[in-house]
Amino acid sequence: MADHDKDPAAAAHELRELDPLSLSLDTTPRYSWLLNHVLGELDGTWADACERQQRIAALPDASPTIHRNHAIAALYAGQPLQAWHAQARFMAASGASETEAQAVIRLGVLQHSPDRESSGENFLSALRGALEQIKQWNGPNAVAAMLGAALNNVVSGWMNHAAEPSAPINDVMQEAAVRCQAMWQAGGTWVNAERACYLRALVANHLGHWTQARDAAAEGLKLIDSHGEEDVDRAFLLLELARAHGGLSQATQQQQARETAVALAQAFSEPGLREWFDSKLVGA
Repeated sequence: MADHDKDPAAAAHELRELDPLSLSLDTTPRYSWLLNHVLGELDGTWADACERQQRIAALPDASPTIHRNHAIAALYAGQPLQAWHAQARFMAASGASETEAQAVIRLGVLQHSPDRESSGENFLSALRGALEQIKQWNGPNAVAAMLGAALNNVVSGWMNHAAEPSAPINDVMQEAAVRCQAMWQAGGTWVNAERACYLRALVANHLGHWTQARDAAAEGLKLIDSHGEEDVDRAFLLLELARAHGGLSQATQQQQARETAVALAQAFSEPGLREWFDSKLVGA
């Protein structure tokens, strides 16, 4: 498929040409997510996304992820009755309570919202509400993993377009990053947990909380050391560690972390990855 962020029109065309019945069961959730991201968020055709979500939600053994994505698309398409039905099917398939399902769908809506870039008051109010709903988590692990992924997307989207820090936004985004880690620790993999550490380090560095950023990056690196080789993630964590050391006026540690990150990046082969790394290198 075309790079959906660089060429959303081409990606949308490919999605419309794809027969979902030709997909394997394990690739259908990814297709479902792309319907919302590409057709809905990037192309602005939420009615089309909703119609296609409805089709795959009717397939035998449709996963909870598909029902969640169907509910999100239905809300954006102005189909609340369809959204409520999809929420009920999500609850039945996942074992989530009504409050847990509402939080999952709310965060799913927020991760596709154009308002996440400006962090307007309506967006922040909705995010605060979702965070309150999952403050004491006792739900299914698979649902926790969904929440972690949605929170990661919400905070990452804000970070990619973040303006100057302001107190209301700072508090909410810090809490969202912390809750992302808690959700991924409950239901994700160790790689998810490590990437939540990276998210916390990103947010803390953006806000000038250098000690918090250093500790979060170090925690992520420790997870990699304990579990396996993740040189790409290690390189990006080292950049945030270097940035934090710079903020703490620890020049020697900053240089060491930066040089190790750059050395790891020499082996990057995935298209666009080195360019992304180099963009993050500025100021580290």
